[in-house]
Amino acid sequence: MTLAGFGNQLAALGEQNRHRHAVHISGGADSGLRVALELGSEIRDGHRILYGESHPTAASLGFITLNSKKAARQYLGGELGCVVIDGHKLFDPDAIGILSGCIRSGGIMIFVTPPLSEWPGYAEPLLLDRKDAPSAYLSRTAGILGNCQQLIRISTEGWVDSGLPEIISPTVSNVGYSEQRAAINAVKAIRGQLSTGPVVLESDRGRGKSAALGIAARELIREKGCRIGVTGHGHRSVETLLAHALYDSVGVAEKLRYYSPDLLIEAKQNIDLLLVDEAASLPLSILKRLLGIYPHIAFATTIHGYEGTGKGFSVKFHEILNQQKPAWQLIRLEQPIRWSWDDPLEALINRLLLLDAEPTFCTGQEVARTTSFIEYDPVNLIRDENKLRSLFAILARSHYRTMPSDLARILDSRDLHMFGLEDPAGNVLSVALIAVEGQLSEELAEHVVCNRRRPKNQLLPAALCSQLGYREALSMRLARIIRIAVNPNVAGHSYGKKLTAQIISRLEPEFDLVGASFGLDSPLYAFWMNGGFSLVRIGIRKNRSTGTCSGLVIRGLSDQGKKLAFNAKSQFARNLPSQISLYFQDMDQQLLERICENSPYFALSDSLDSRDYVELHSFASGHCNPDRVSAALELFAKNILASKTTGLEETDRELIRQRLIFHQPWSRIFRPPRSNEPVSKREGLNHLRQIVSRWLDKSTLE
Repeated sequence: MTLAGFGNQLAALGEQNRHRHAVHISGGADSGLRVALELGSEIRDGHRILYGESHPTAASLGFITLNSKKAARQYLGGELGCVVIDGHKLFDPDAIGILSGCIRSGGIMIFVTPPLSEWPGYAEPLLLDRKDAPSAYLSRTAGILGNCQQLIRISTEGWVDSGLPEIISPTVSNVGYSEQRAAINAVKAIRGQLSTGPVVLESDRGRGKSAALGIAARELIREKGCRIGVTGHGHRSVETLLAHALYDSVGVAEKLRYYSPDLLIEAKQNIDLLLVDEAASLPLSILKRLLGIYPHIAFATTIHGYEGTGKGFSVKFHEILNQQKPAWQLIRLEQPIRWSWDDPLEALINRLLLLDAEPTFCTGQEVARTTSFIEYDPVNLIRDENKLRSLFAILARSHYRTMPSDLARILDSRDLHMFGLEDPAGNVLSVALIAVEGQLSEELAEHVVCNRRRPKNQLLPAALCSQLGYREALSMRLARIIRIAVNPNVAGHSYGKKLTAQIISRLEPEFDLVGASFGLDSPLYAFWMNGGFSLVRIGIRKNRSTGTCSGLVIRGLSDQGKKLAFNAKSQFARNLPSQISLYFQDMDQQLLERICENSPYFALSDSLDSRDYVELHSFASGHCNPDRVSAALELFAKNILASKTTGLEETDRELIRQRLIFHQPWSRIFRPPRSNEPVSKREGLNHLRQIVSRWLDKSTLE
């Protein structure tokens, strides 16, 4: 059979049985891609995507070339016919997850790789800093591809090495739409006489969430003339929803409109119902604001999706809904609509990316009397798939931005370590990811000090230097706790606290300091304080994903690290009173009170000390932000305003008084003599830097 004939038959059988297929071509890069593109060109319906580097024949055969996860995200909610993954140059687990969920029944995903025995030695595909050893992640992937019975194998010469999959049956399985109809009715009821709270549709991919929203919109417009707003990650991401809403309908388009999330927040739109598709792709902070603005709203989101984070997202989003809209309704869709229960591609992708991983269930609720502290070896983990699945599931559930690529980093990153607690039966009770940071070269350290570079995977030393002014942190050996999570089946037994204590004991002989950055809320703040950490910084801008300010906590391990931690805690306490007025007035008051209780106020002296002068020089030269030196700036303001010999113009005095003494926002500080025109933040900060610089120069001369 020719390649074209095989492609036609594969597509026809896929459409007949509502299957999507996976194809593997192993061998040379150029010849493998040529065969893949020729085969994929026979899939007529849906876009064709080549994920990797461009190929001379791709465009002529109707393929769109993508080379980034960001570009792939634009197809969320759309339908693809064929996706070719170039495993020679770019094997991005996140993009594979995104694109696989968009392939329609009858479509195919083609993996083009080097010979599987050689593939783990390739340095390029994962784009990780790993050139000294074979990739454990690619070893696991190669093992899965090599042993998958449902994978169709084609040689680089175009010969089909395996027949059509045996799972294909001669009859089409019946599709049940009862779940989808219930979801449609629930969305329509939001605008009924007995108005309900928000509706949330949750499912794996392909279960008809977007279609249900679209059909509900169409019926509401036809029956009641409702004005429907639609939003999501982008216009392309809601194509399926819009297609179902506009299908065979006259007059619907006039009542249906896509809005960007920002536009919906900037001004309340005149709509009767808002539909949010793929909610997990939007920051929680945006979802919270939409909930507060639009009383009638429905969400659809994926549980085991391309982010690998559906469970974690659900936990956090459900908490928000319980607080803001306690009458909300959850509907789960289980029956696949876009493909069959036994879809070959879904089974393969779930296994490759661990999208359906669940934590090990620990029998009973008693606290394990004995636990084992484990440092996991990636080579051993890829030989124990059940343990790996449980570990990754616990991490994904705890943090809703966990992605499939995190698994690659866990298995391959040289500076990332995973620790856990296990019960005597080998069940994982808690798990943590630790990044080794610091000990930067002198050249790189100088770039960080001068704000010329922010090195990748060096969050803790960069923050301590750039945001707090401790240059010595760049040469220290630091450990950052990226994630720490407890198996939800045994929550409430302090396994997170016990694991933290074990990690501290393990790190203490080799490290100077350990720290963590997190979305600052009351439970997490209490957890870190109980672990002996000190809060040394609160970010002045809210994180778009979590809607909270970030908190930075540290704990000294060596004498040098303990000294830095003490100084940083003291500096934070000294700056906190002025920072509250300037930046944190809308923070949760109970949380803020607890922070103040743990950060006793260090009374300002009447004069600036040596460190204050250093910090003011840094501020004047533009090397640090004002929040880092807020106490020094306030003390500077009091001194300069009390002096009659500074030569300050009255406009400068008023700027200092309004911003540094009365802590007014820039929007309330006006330019003289045009009192109705506010000073911009950039303009005001630059002028403050100039005033401080002139004062420092004059003080030096005196």
